[in-house]
Amino acid sequence: MDLFGNITQQKNHFHYKWYLKDLPKLSKNAYRVFGCFISCGGTSMGAKLAGLNHLGGVEINEHVASIYKKNLNPKYLFVQDIRDFKKRAIKGEIPSELYDLDILEGSPPCTTFSTCGERQKGFGKLKKFKEGFTLQTLDDLVFEYCELATILKPKVVFFENVIGLNFPYSRKHKMKILEILEKDFYINEYVINFKNMGLPQSRTRLIIVATRKDLGYQMLNLNYNEKNIPLREILDFAPMQKVFEKAGKIKDFIDAYKDGKVCPFSRQDDSFISSDDVMPCLTCRDSGWIVEQLRRPTARERILASSFPLDYWFPSKSKMRYGTGMCVPPLAAANIFYEIKKQILEKL
Repeated sequence: MDLFGNITQQKNHFHYKWYLKDLPKLSKNAYRVFGCFISCGGTSMGAKLAGLNHLGGVEINEHVASIYKKNLNPKYLFVQDIRDFKKRAIKGEIPSELYDLDILEGSPPCTTFSTCGERQKGFGKLKKFKEGFTLQTLDDLVFEYCELATILKPKVVFFENVIGLNFPYSRKHKMKILEILEKDFYINEYVINFKNMGLPQSRTRLIIVATRKDLGYQMLNLNYNEKNIPLREILDFAPMQKVFEKAGKIKDFIDAYKDGKVCPFSRQDDSFISSDDVMPCLTCRDSGWIVEQLRRPTARERILASSFPLDYWFPSKSKMRYGTGMCVPPLAAANIFYEIKKQILEKL
């Protein structure tokens, strides 16, 4: 609802099935975007889909950074800890155009805030996380990102993370995030399930869009209510997995699923999916069972559910799972960047 009481609603402008080779055909504009924690490039691809000029980004993990570089060929790529990049930014040792951005985007690692993770037990701990494979703490990276925003001072800051940041165990972190940003930015905050944008995956996330105070308060409306896309629309017909070949196992599996019980051979974080349902939130693990076919999702199903391009290069199946599970879905990022462009940047 806008300031005048009118109900406003955004439409999905992008399709989950697309190809990287289509990007050169899209109309482009001059709005400059730079990313942090870019991983395999999910948010970066979203910016490109929306027609924005994504300049590059910062990523500590050299392995996933190489995937991003090979697929998107960025102008700038800093393979380093954001803490070190922030120090360079303070000293003026980064390209001048990065101090004059339209959008700074970032999705700080969410492992310690996830409802599936350690939560407050992991706060402040040095550990070799999958986000970088180097000894580091993760829960303070949200602050590093926000502090970098106050140094670079872009027109708009895009922040994406798990909804666990809104829960009591993360309250101090959330308040500090807002405290840092509020010095220089007005804040718009949203909780969005990307399935309502036309993504074939149920993935609920916290989105913060902050606009620089000298531009005046910029209201951003984000209200998506698209028809949900069930698994059957992206379903492959793949062979049943060998674990169910023994007599009686199929019946045990189906009966357990129908009764809401723990299914045979399942892990604690497994999900069980009917073709009539939307794909549950993907992680970097192979942790879903498709009930009718008694198997886990194929690579193509994961890529479609995450709206990655079908021709995106991944060096291995494990890296594909990492990318489709850890990255912001390009379709979701593209829709939000499209609205930032239309509702804010084009009106400045």
